[in-house]
Amino acid sequence: MVDIEETLTRELREVANGVQVPAMPHVDPRAPRHWQPLLVAASVALVVAGAVGLVVLTQDRQEVQPAPPVPSLTTSTTSTTSTPTTASPVTTIPRSAPTVPYVLDQRLYVAGEQVPGAWYLVRGVDDGWLALGTDNTWWWGRGPKRTQLTGPHDVPPVISSNGAYVAEIRAEAGKPGKGVLTGYDTRTGDLLGEVPIDLGSRQDGSTLAIWAVTDDGRVVAQGSKVSLLWLPLAGNRTVDLAVTAPGQSILGSTPAGFIAVFSEGDLAHEGVDGDAYLAELSDGGELTRIGTVPAHDKLVVSPGAVWLAFAPAGTMGGEVFSIPTLEAQTVDGSRRLTLSAPAGWAFDTQSYLWEDDEHLVALVLRDGDGRQRMARCGPDAGRCVLIEAG
Repeated sequence: MVDIEETLTRELREVANGVQVPAMPHVDPRAPRHWQPLLVAASVALVVAGAVGLVVLTQDRQEVQPAPPVPSLTTSTTSTTSTPTTASPVTTIPRSAPTVPYVLDQRLYVAGEQVPGAWYLVRGVDDGWLALGTDNTWWWGRGPKRTQLTGPHDVPPVISSNGAYVAEIRAEAGKPGKGVLTGYDTRTGDLLGEVPIDLGSRQDGSTLAIWAVTDDGRVVAQGSKVSLLWLPLAGNRTVDLAVTAPGQSILGSTPAGFIAVFSEGDLAHEGVDGDAYLAELSDGGELTRIGTVPAHDKLVVSPGAVWLAFAPAGTMGGEVFSIPTLEAQTVDGSRRLTLSAPAGWAFDTQSYLWEDDEHLVALVLRDGDGRQRMARCGPDAGRCVLIEAG
């Protein structure tokens, strides 16, 4: 019996010896290698042809099963009927300019435009912001349009987190120790009203300051001798918080609620005894605890009350102008992580805020020379990147 394999091998060798192979054409090494996919396809074709030939050669000897099909090189071998998995959170951090007002190199940018003047800091959103000029004047505005608060201001004015309301304490000319608590609706420019107050004194630590302005226009002003809730949109009336919430101090208003602490003795905002907490404040002046917040020096909450970012207690103050990390935590406390500034940079202690519930933007200072850039941080991504700005 003729050995079919030996005969076929001999004939193929004779055919191969008679094939004339042209020389390899010159290829520019800089040119794209379009021939690589062709080589891959040719290799696959040879594999398939070899498998078919093997079946033919062995048919006379024994019955064999066809070779399994070769998987496609461009499609996944995963079954299309598998159970879909939950999509992972998006971890890409945009490098575009901030969508909230910011100050970079003493230039104020709102809604993509530079506002005239030189500036130290800004608070609020494009629809309503409050900024401090390098000449120590305060201005509020909407978009790039600005309006000056006439002052004088011994304590800084405050804006609500949604940018709708600004409140200030202004001294009365010719009346030492006397002043007025007043404010504006940034949407209309209208005066909210005003109430007379005692300003207190720096000498005995009794200076009255504004600690909170809410998105619905309520204002909290406290000192060691005065503690009041002002309701300009509800009859311009005031509530004595020393009576309705004794021993408790308000540190600020956030989208998640008021931040409050219990104070030891009569000095509001000094001698804190106990942890800070989140609270609701009724128009009657009653505080109700609704949650907790970590000990901090400066804390900001995202617009939808999802995340908070803070400098831990004791990290700021004195001559500290920048810190290498910030802490981020969900408002419900279920997640917490440390956000590090981009390599070679550190966070400015006063200029970080949430632009939405997924991103924090911050002014960062370069180690050594103090050069300024803007950075964006994503808690889901767990990192911060430098972004285009200015």
